[in-house]
Amino acid sequence: MTIARKDILTLIKQHVAIRQYQDRPVPREILDKILDAGIWGPSVHGIQPWRFSVVTSANIIKRLSQVMKQKSQKMHAGYNMVLRFSAETISNAPVLILIYNNQDLQKFMKRMGGAYLRCARISEMQALAGSIQNMVLAADFLGVGSCWLTLPVFCRKEINKMLKDRGELAGVLTLGYATAGRAGTRSKRRAIKSMVKFVEE
Repeated sequence: MTIARKDILTLIKQHVAIRQYQDRPVPREILDKILDAGIWGPSVHGIQPWRFSVVTSANIIKRLSQVMKQKSQKMHAGYNMVLRFSAETISNAPVLILIYNNQDLQKFMKRMGGAYLRCARISEMQALAGSIQNMVLAADFLGVGSCWLTLPVFCRKEINKMLKDRGELAGVLTLGYATAGRAGTRSKRRAIKSMVKFVEE
């Protein structure tokens, strides 16, 4: 159900990651709105470092999930478990948005080298995170569940080979309508005073 004009702080606090989805497509007009929110993420000096690959093919989504499960078998126990968990989330999602870093700022700063190049990479990743968060909140507002996954990055090479892409995969966002009773809960947050320091005169 669409969240009716709640203020942004309420939307942020009520967001939960959705890992179980209905077998129901997300309409293209809704996807376009979510992607539009993504491109309005924070831009790095006007250089927008994101590129999105949107996967709606159930066959490709299942194959991507299998690639991750196969990779998990080659990893240590901890990574094995969490990577398989991410693969299961992907396997039942109607839509995947793969977020790529186009590295345009790094290309611009390359001639300057050293610290400038490192700063460019950090700036790109921060902008990408802002873009993904925009899409997460837009999806919530439009009544679509999402889960922001970073572990597929461990399978970047295998995923890119399957999708015939050479880009730098930075994350995956799953989208779909939540299965009844599987909306999840938010973990408690520590008190602001325990994590914030005010620097005043």
